[in-house]
Amino acid sequence: MHAEAVEPDRRAGTLAVALGLVAGLATIGCIAVDEPARFLGFAAPGSTGWQSLWLGTALAGPVPMVVALVVVGLAARSGSRRAWWGVLVLAAGALIGMLGEAITYRVLSPGGFDPVPAVIVVLNLVLPATALVLAAGAFARTDAQKRNSGLRTEC
Repeated sequence: MHAEAVEPDRRAGTLAVALGLVAGLATIGCIAVDEPARFLGFAAPGSTGWQSLWLGTALAGPVPMVVALVVVGLAARSGSRRAWWGVLVLAAGALIGMLGEAITYRVLSPGGFDPVPAVIVVLNLVLPATALVLAAGAFARTDAQKRNSGLRTEC
């Protein structure tokens, strides 16, 4: 007995790719204006360019994470469950990272509002949160489809 193919939900992957592209542009911008990461108010030593490789910048995660977001996002668009796990983990990391950055609160406060970084901050909060919800929903839908078709669910 053959079950119907599970239709992949491409939205979570698309959002992960979009987040990676926003983060890539934000990294370039932060290096240009020398805006290093200040996670939980602590600044790390070294130039912003160097920090972008291992720690990230004020508006983006580290370069390997940004690249992983794009790669995993593209793979998630094909319906890969492993890639959806990657989207979940990387989107959660991006969301936690942005919530821990001092710039988030500075540019969104009435006294320190700055439109360009504020737009990037909002995208860095909305995109990973939405990707988390969509990836979790994709897991739930495919699990339900597999249960209904008699297939075993594997991670």
